[in-house]
Amino acid sequence: MKVGAVFCAIVAAGCRRFVRFRTDERGNVAIIFGLALLPVAGMVGAALDYSRANSVKAAMQASLDATALLLTRDAETLTPSQLNKKARDYFKAEFHRPEAVNINIKPHYASNGVLLDLTLNGSSQVKTAMMQLFGYKHMDVAVTSEVVWGAAKKIEIALVLDNTGSMSHSGKIDALISASHQFLDLMKKTSRSPGDVKVAIVPFDTHVNIGTAYKDMPWIDWSNMVTGGASGVDNDDDDDTRFDQRDAKDTWNGCVIDRTQPNDVLDTPPSGSPATWYPAENCTLSTITPLTYDWTALSSAVDKMKASGKTDLTIGLVWGWHALTPNLPLPEGTAPSNDTLKYILFMTDGLNTQNRFTTKPADIDKRTKAVCDNIKAAKIRVYTVRVMEGNEALLKDCATAPSMYYNVTAASQLAPVFQTIAKTLSQLRISK
Repeated sequence: MKVGAVFCAIVAAGCRRFVRFRTDERGNVAIIFGLALLPVAGMVGAALDYSRANSVKAAMQASLDATALLLTRDAETLTPSQLNKKARDYFKAEFHRPEAVNINIKPHYASNGVLLDLTLNGSSQVKTAMMQLFGYKHMDVAVTSEVVWGAAKKIEIALVLDNTGSMSHSGKIDALISASHQFLDLMKKTSRSPGDVKVAIVPFDTHVNIGTAYKDMPWIDWSNMVTGGASGVDNDDDDDTRFDQRDAKDTWNGCVIDRTQPNDVLDTPPSGSPATWYPAENCTLSTITPLTYDWTALSSAVDKMKASGKTDLTIGLVWGWHALTPNLPLPEGTAPSNDTLKYILFMTDGLNTQNRFTTKPADIDKRTKAVCDNIKAAKIRVYTVRVMEGNEALLKDCATAPSMYYNVTAASQLAPVFQTIAKTLSQLRISK
């Protein structure tokens, strides 16, 4: 027999039994059956009303969380009455459930000097449908959202960005510029007082460009730019050597290459030892921007980036490290402190191809691993972003944690990744 026929037969049999049940006069069965329907109807009605109220509660929680995050941007600067008004306005814009009535939003802001705490309590009532028959005209809904963020914590971050020739392919350099702008915008919003968030921009290829302002520093090594040879000394004529160095200074555009090993992977300040000096060369890179909260200057530095040259990951990383410490040649970083979080966001699209010493990728990789290990030992957290190409194992190992490594398979993915990192750095979290 087909399913439909079975269903009909079952229904017919049920109907016959119901008729016999209804007409049976023994023991007032019909009256008992009618009374038994009342609690069943009540339970069904309660379930329907509860479902509606629970749906309103979920929507209200989501809207209250969004409201709390929006309020954190300026909660510190608002009076209690302004905070109340903004809380209501933000929530009203987020919440659209007409069945909820008597909505009440109460914010509370507090600071203990270390943490800032914003708590929002929300309540409403949902009119019942079926349960009104039993005297319950509405159901109460209550939700809470709390946002906690660090007031004493400061952030210093170096954006170490691959500007090599391969970045000119597949729209990568343009995507990087756009993603960097979005990152800076988010970090600017994270900043709650001048200087609590600082950013450095470090473009690299096989060089970095520290700028010509350093040309008279004693720790610039002119050996590669004068005719005296690798040592920089012309044993035949000291006057010629001095002239060559002056000429080198005049033509230098601010670029340097790897220092003598092992200082190529260390934050050793330059000293009287030539091994700590920075060899000068010329290159096409845009200039490093040391740590600053001048957001206009940072944005301008991003716009100046262009793709050219080969790849030396080590020099980019070590200069990102330099940018985050108080040592020369970039002394803008603060001394290590529990109040300051230091990060490097390192982005590359390629393999190591050349450094001062070799063109063997495996040998250069060893220097890159060494500097990564040293940076992490210095309590600086490292994000790594691989864009389409590059040594995946090396970059994964360089990241402070597996979750801090990102593999980007298309240039268009750079912006979302940078935004994700920026939001993580903001230190905001929904804690309840």
